[in-house]
Amino acid sequence: MWQLKHSQLITCPDGTVLSIRRSAITAGGPTCLLIHGFGDGSHVWTHTVQSLDETCAIVTVDLRGHGESAWSCSRDYTVKAHVNDLMHVIGELQLKDLILVGHSLGGQIAIHLTAAHPDRVRGLALLDFGPDINITGMLQARQMLRDSLRLYTSRDDYQTWLIRSQPLIVPAAAELLAATALRPCDDGFRLKIDPALADSEAHTHKDPREEKFLWQALNDFFCPVLVVRGAGSAVLSRSVAAQMQRTIRNSTLHVINGAGHAVMLDNPDQTSGIVSSFVTQLIASGGRLPGRAKIMT
Repeated sequence: MWQLKHSQLITCPDGTVLSIRRSAITAGGPTCLLIHGFGDGSHVWTHTVQSLDETCAIVTVDLRGHGESAWSCSRDYTVKAHVNDLMHVIGELQLKDLILVGHSLGGQIAIHLTAAHPDRVRGLALLDFGPDINITGMLQARQMLRDSLRLYTSRDDYQTWLIRSQPLIVPAAAELLAATALRPCDDGFRLKIDPALADSEAHTHKDPREEKFLWQALNDFFCPVLVVRGAGSAVLSRSVAAQMQRTIRNSTLHVINGAGHAVMLDNPDQTSGIVSSFVTQLIASGGRLPGRAKIMT
């Protein structure tokens, strides 16, 4: 299922151990770093990884409290903690030519990483994330996460729950998550996430300072930026996506048909195709793409 054969554990300065998967990293070559969203895991990138096969080196990471990574002893799941973790990963792997792809929370992290080290980032893809997200949509996602933290009698049980709670998810993606997102326990299966995530205060309210920082960062970026929005997203509004496209000097906005917030699960073919095309063009052009392209659907 996974084409990334190399697994590695990296211990962060505060002792949290992160699980990463990667392809062979070629010295001097570009690396695509895929950063998943809140409550997910690196397994959501399986389709994207397949589409990027042999295009460039690939690294995926399970954020702290997610997937195979350790849970935070201090329950610190703030954006700052995640950004510090990823900065450490980038340093440990000595990554200097990066293409960042982030979904939701992963997009926010990617903006912070790009702002901190613009010299290392060749391009940035933001999947259904923007500076002014719809808090109602995020709270709905948080409630769905709470609902998901239950015991499942089987992997099929979880797959059935997914299809019922996320009506736009394609069956193949639901089957993939059922195979990768669960851990066995005494009476069945539970999700591979820290239950404390559902009660953390991060990502539940607007932060004017963070919003201002994100808009300013996007305005300052010179690298090409791909903005992707699910046509039915309750998190990234159409108006904010359009404003991002106007703000970022070198940007393209794509709208994914038949998809909500979880674009890579609701329409994996179109999403992975767009991301793969963006990465391929970046590598071929040496990081120079035409600015402010038209909105694509």
